[in-house]
Amino acid sequence: MSTNTLSHGIKVPAKNHYISDTAAHASLKGFAIYVVQQAVIDTITVGNSSIGTNSLDGETLPEKTFLYLDVTAVTLTSGSIMVYEGSA
Repeated sequence: MSTNTLSHGIKVPAKNHYISDTAAHASLKGFAIYVVQQAVIDTITVGNSSIGTNSLDGETLPEKTFLYLDVTAVTLTSGSIMVYEGSA
């Protein structure tokens, strides 16, 4: 199995996405988000629907939070998350 090594040495499956920047991340096929470090969601697209401006825009998510969403795109303002790809 292919893996990615995070900056603090933890290895995760390559098909999962560790996001710790403020760039837009699209073309995701995620089923869940795990908050690694307290994060603020700028925008998030679930399926084909952007919900960032309605309910999660600017929300601070505490560390160790799991969100089970069909996430296809996400942009952070701060913090870091792991987007798990595949099926739940």
